[in-house]
Amino acid sequence: MRVVQFPKSEDEPLVAGEVAVSPRVEGRCVVEGPGEGEFAGRVRVSWEDGSVYHARRGSLQRLYDGLVVVARTEAFRALAAQVSREDAVLELGCSAGAATRLLVRRARTVVAVDKSKEMIRAAKDRAPGATFLQMDVLRDDAWDASEADVVFLDLGGVGALDHSATLLKRLLGRRDPRLVVVKSRELAACLAAAFHGDPVMHLVLADLLRAVFRQACLKAKRDTQIRVKDDHADEHNNNQDSGQLTMTTEPFP
Repeated sequence: MRVVQFPKSEDEPLVAGEVAVSPRVEGRCVVEGPGEGEFAGRVRVSWEDGSVYHARRGSLQRLYDGLVVVARTEAFRALAAQVSREDAVLELGCSAGAATRLLVRRARTVVAVDKSKEMIRAAKDRAPGATFLQMDVLRDDAWDASEADVVFLDLGGVGALDHSATLLKRLLGRRDPRLVVVKSRELAACLAAAFHGDPVMHLVLADLLRAVFRQACLKAKRDTQIRVKDDHADEHNNNQDSGQLTMTTEPFP
């Protein structure tokens, strides 16, 4: 499973042919190239309905898959733009429903879970199109991720790292969702250090990912090993921002 640090620099160009999304517009667009003339500095994109616009780079997101980790609430909510009408979404830790409301606007279905009765009541008022469950996801195993295409996980952003890891393990053991978005300041800090060439943090992150994904991703430990790969380590000599890590599984020789 690919692990992505978000948000990345707005200066990083989008390549022609890439699929992108925007928090401001429902649907997906295809990047056609940089704007020219009066639209210089913008990105020319074509939307699913055939319309063509010149968008600001900062208003567009790449279409992600895998595990996306954020530290801030704003980034967590902005990633609701990644959801399409084909997606069944599971939101763990919905709080008062601010992100739920955004997800309901885009998803096929949304199941939102929180342990607080007061938060569930507020979330129902804010996002009546979702299905709500009141339970402690760390203690109650009744929530079901088997149908989820996309999972949003927020335990408050400052929760213990092992809590997020525990839930990720349970999630991925039941289904292989297209996208998992996690708000965790601790995990985001680990990723930031690893992405910026800290060799110690890179090893710490590798160990963490192995612990999280081993049982979930592997049907038989004896047949498979997990490798955490820095996609640009060779070309950057581990001294520059790598942009992403990739989790792959390989058979033992």
